[in-house]
Amino acid sequence: MARAIRCLSIAVLPFSATVVAGCVQKSDTYLKSFSSPPASTTAPSKSTQSQTINLEAADRIARFKRLATVLGTSPPSVDQVYAPPGSVPGVNSPVPVVRIVFSERSLFDFNSATPRQDAQPTFELIVENMKRDVPDAALTILGHTDAVGSESYNMELSQRRASSVLSRFISNGLNPNQLNTVAIGKSQPIAANSTDQGRALNRRVEFFISGSEQANLAVVADRTINTAFISPEKVSQLQNPPTQTAIVYKPVRKPSSPDDERILGPSGLLVLQAARPAD
Repeated sequence: MARAIRCLSIAVLPFSATVVAGCVQKSDTYLKSFSSPPASTTAPSKSTQSQTINLEAADRIARFKRLATVLGTSPPSVDQVYAPPGSVPGVNSPVPVVRIVFSERSLFDFNSATPRQDAQPTFELIVENMKRDVPDAALTILGHTDAVGSESYNMELSQRRASSVLSRFISNGLNPNQLNTVAIGKSQPIAANSTDQGRALNRRVEFFISGSEQANLAVVADRTINTAFISPEKVSQLQNPPTQTAIVYKPVRKPSSPDDERILGPSGLLVLQAARPAD
């Protein structure tokens, strides 16, 4: 079942001449949406459409390996997940989304939003892959934390990190319309936060790439969280779990430096999957 993506109407932001209205940012010269391609007189069949989408995803994965060799860096761990049918308007089959996962420490020092110097090859690999992708490819970055510290602290650090990474991507030539991030913080653990090893696994950065921002966000929203990974004091609250939402952010101004931590503005709300026991 596709999760809900809801838009906001926000007019108060820490900069002038930019207003977020629904899920579209507008400014005088900076953010401009891609124009829609001309309508085809003959709509592609479902099988042809699905095959094309899957071929694009397979090419992304193969291109990561080729570029890693050319750039002389280790190829990242890449896998493929699927957005549910109907996540993207007009597409009634599952949509493949390429996912790249890095540990927090491979990109950032503790309590820092400035990327490590040795993370540059990783960013270069993602940038070069996006430059060779289709013009409407979308990249979503998620910064995950462990459960140590307050929720507000973890959210703020996640956003600063995502902003600095997207700032680097824009400074290196990526179109800001292709980029977004979701404020996740500690909401989607993949391991128990009760051990050092589990907390280290939860502190991670994920990149999602597909031909559609809606597909990326649907994958984020539909991630299943095992209640065993939630702190014990919260498990008792999961009989009737409240609806969880996360804020979607997009770049709203040009970076003032390659590691600018304040270039993002909210563009919508994402309804997240509630935690449930493992099958």
